[in-house]
Amino acid sequence: MDAGHHFGRCGQLTKEEMKILIIGGTGFIGRHLVNHLEEEHQLLLIHRGKESKDSKFKSIKTDRRKIPSLRSIFEIERPEVVIDLIPYYAQDAWDIINTFRGISNSIIALSSGDVYQNYEVFKDNLPVQSELASKEDSPLRAKLFPYRGVDRENQLFENYDKILVEKIYQSQNEIRTTILRLAAVYGAYDSQRKLKQYIQPMIKGQKSVTINAKKATWKWTRVFVEEVCQAIRLSVDSEQSSHHEIFNVGEQESLSQIELLEKIKEITKWDGKIEVTEKQYDSFNYDQHLELNTQKIRDVLGYEEKFHMEEGLGKAVEFEKTVIE
Repeated sequence: MDAGHHFGRCGQLTKEEMKILIIGGTGFIGRHLVNHLEEEHQLLLIHRGKESKDSKFKSIKTDRRKIPSLRSIFEIERPEVVIDLIPYYAQDAWDIINTFRGISNSIIALSSGDVYQNYEVFKDNLPVQSELASKEDSPLRAKLFPYRGVDRENQLFENYDKILVEKIYQSQNEIRTTILRLAAVYGAYDSQRKLKQYIQPMIKGQKSVTINAKKATWKWTRVFVEEVCQAIRLSVDSEQSSHHEIFNVGEQESLSQIELLEKIKEITKWDGKIEVTEKQYDSFNYDQHLELNTQKIRDVLGYEEKFHMEEGLGKAVEFEKTVIE
């Protein structure tokens, strides 16, 4: 383990500055987030991957499961805010609470729209329960561990559940917590490459892209990674967000998949054809949209988009060009 034991930009804190620890600080969202916070706050990054040689920040390279063993370091550094970008399991939440109890004032943790009942209906092809976008108080999934059995060799799939993460973070009162339930995040460095299936055929110059008719009209709320960082920054800065609040983060208006394809086609200047077919390629229930209602974070924290969707999609296209297969 390589441990840098002091925050970047060391020195006397200004009144507005805080010490902020970011778990997952060099990952997809993390590498964008530091650009949003570095001018106003002192940062310490915890990560497993390789850190850029010209990084301005001190970091601790370790698996997050070893974080409890580093409490003595955190007792010295005393980060006021902990931002947990990668809590996947119940134990992840317990480890952070137990490690930073008595040290930090607040925790901001990222969750997912997959906690909602609408996602369970979509994934398990159940009868549609609601055509409304999910709000923070909408019903959650009845079934835990949504990906269990998908790949039994992969612990992430077997034990992942954001519902349990949220319940643990929200159940204790010693540290203030904010939960951000994210829509489908896209942008440069997306490790899941959620737009790959649409972008790659176009940048490769294929003659056509085929989409099922049901899926073509299906809506899934998305969010550009830079907008996620803005939501996190607002949560850091706002006193109102630090009292066991939950916020959805995503677009105000969700596109259908055919509308998304048309936008990507325009951005890539692709001259191929989008073909809609009746052939079914999977077992998902595309009658169930996966839309998030994001009005609460707009009303409470003043969140609003800083980028046009075309800008975000353009960044995703440029990234896909660097990993063309």
